[in-house]
Amino acid sequence: TGGQCGVDDPRTLLTITPGRYLLRRGRAADIVDLRQQQTLNSFVAHRGAIRALAVDDAAGRFFTGSADGDIKARNQAGAAVRVGPS
Repeated sequence: TGGQCGVDDPRTLLTITPGRYLLRRGRAADIVDLRQQQTLNSFVAHRGAIRALAVDDAAGRFFTGSADGDIKARNQAGAAVRVGPS
């Protein structure tokens, strides 16, 4: 399964794995663990505001899309990953 949402609210939560969430805040994001009540990683995802989020559970990654039209893929820890033909 996966998750996705189009977002206009400046702060949005998206489930990455059970208990672990991506919190969008403008052009930056935090990966938070609500069970441990801590932020695991913070990063600036784009130059423009994050406007879309999607999770690919099977591959263990998530995607962010920005207002400037850029799409980026990241692993569950928040590190950028390359997506393309193998």
